[in-house]
Amino acid sequence: MPQLTRRRTLFAVGLVVLAMLLAACGGGGGSSTSSSSSSTSTASSTSAGVVEVSMKDFKFTPSDIRVKVGQKVRFVNNDSVRHNVVQATVDTALTGPYGFEGPVQMPGDTWEYTFNTPGTYPIVCNLDGHYLLGMTGTITVEQ
Repeated sequence: MPQLTRRRTLFAVGLVVLAMLLAACGGGGGSSTSSSSSSTSTASSTSAGVVEVSMKDFKFTPSDIRVKVGQKVRFVNNDSVRHNVVQATVDTALTGPYGFEGPVQMPGDTWEYTFNTPGTYPIVCNLDGHYLLGMTGTITVEQ
C-alpha cells in the first residue's frame, strides 16, 4: 500500500507542476477580442479611427504606421505564438528604456495604445528574439 500512496503523491505533484507551467505560459494582457487585418501598405486613418496592426509570422503588418496625434493603434496577435510590442530599437530591445511597453499577447489577444505626442517611434517585439527575426516597425505620429 505505501508504494501506491507514493505513486499517487508523485502523480499529484506532477499535475501541480504541469498546471503551474501552463498557467505561466498562458498569462497575458489585452482583451480576448480578435479580428484580422493584414494590410501590407502604410497604415493611416482619420483622427477618429483606430489603425490595426497585425502581429504574425514574426513581423508587424504594416510595419510603417502613420497616425495623427490622439489616434489609437490596435495591435492584434494573429499568430500561433505569443508577441508583444515595445517602443525600442533593436539595440535597446532587451535593455530599455522603453517609451511604452505592451503586455504579452497570446494568440488572438489585442492591445491598444493612444499616441498623444508627435514623433517617430521605433517598435519591436522583444520576446524570444522575435526582433532578431525582423519583427520591427516604425510608428510616425503627425499633427
